Amino acid sequence: MSLIYRIKKRYNRTGLLSLAKSGQTIISSKIVNNLMFHHPSLCKNITPKLKSVAIELTNACNLRCKTCVEVIREGNVKIGFIDIDLYKKIVDYLSDHYKGVNISLFFAGESLLHKNFIEMVEYVASKNCFSDIGFNTNGMLLNDNIIDAILKNNINVEFSLEGLANVNDNIRTGADFSKISKNIIKLVTKRGDKKKPKISIALTKSTQTNEEISEFICFFIKVVDEISVHPVWDEQLMLDERFFDESETKYINFCTMPFNVLVIHWNGEVSACCRDLNNKLVVGNLAISTLKEIWRGESIKKLRYSCLKNNFPENSICSTCDTEKISFVKKVEKFDYNLEVLYDGHFKYYSRSN
Repeated sequence: MSLIYRIKKRYNRTGLLSLAKSGQTIISSKIVNNLMFHHPSLCKNITPKLKSVAIELTNACNLRCKTCVEVIREGNVKIGFIDIDLYKKIVDYLSDHYKGVNISLFFAGESLLHKNFIEMVEYVASKNCFSDIGFNTNGMLLNDNIIDAILKNNINVEFSLEGLANVNDNIRTGADFSKISKNIIKLVTKRGDKKKPKISIALTKSTQTNEEISEFICFFIKVVDEISVHPVWDEQLMLDERFFDESETKYINFCTMPFNVLVIHWNGEVSACCRDLNNKLVVGNLAISTLKEIWRGESIKKLRYSCLKNNFPENSICSTCDTEKISFVKKVEKFDYNLEVLYDGHFKYYSRSN
């Protein structure tokens, strides 16, 4: 009895495995993580289930943040905006072939710079078949029309801030904390008592003191649904391990991004890594292939195999990257009497206790 046959027989009973019409075997990421690490050769026969797709509306940005890897992007990367027709083609294909995936309308730049942002939000929401739709923003360009579109179409929003007042503006060059905080409060106020869309803030820990971060959390947790804190990455995509308490962390065996995520750059190139700002892990191009062909293609299969073996070419961005190799043991603890923190991956998520 072959190993593939035994896997099918076992996991068909649990409902975690389904067979593609093409005959390829598709396995959930949970089984990939627990099984494929011990049998890397299965990558040649198994396609994991696609969970998330990031569509880069633009890689242009109106800020120059000291903590953002965007500022170390190589000069040969062309700046541009996704064509509205290409965007609609992508959304149509996802709604036909990948219902239930999470959609992010964001990658390397500031999505609100795109002149068709509202039209794009309305179009993807009209499909009514995706698990989650959201984007990240620095909040500077938020206005009443965009706020109305976000709320009407249930689009989750994550704001990037690094602290209160000057703490934020000194790190995020070109930002105006006063303007951003007013925009956040306006969005939350217009949403009212509704639970959706989710409104959150992401903070990158760099030069801030623990006291400054605690003050930030205590101020904004009264406003937004959740605050995430994560460490900064350097040019080699190495994490600042000072962010971690070794008694609370563990090392995982391999990066799971090529098993879960696709990034569609504004020019139609497709990458298998959400840190690939320089388009070095491109596994296909929508000009010549469909997303399904790319997700099942030889390029991404080779990358998955390299991840499982932890064996990359020396010039690969994966050879030094450890953004997915350090992980908190998932747990929930009290932050204070009415706040709790979830340790998940290399993020700490703060929220109000129920």
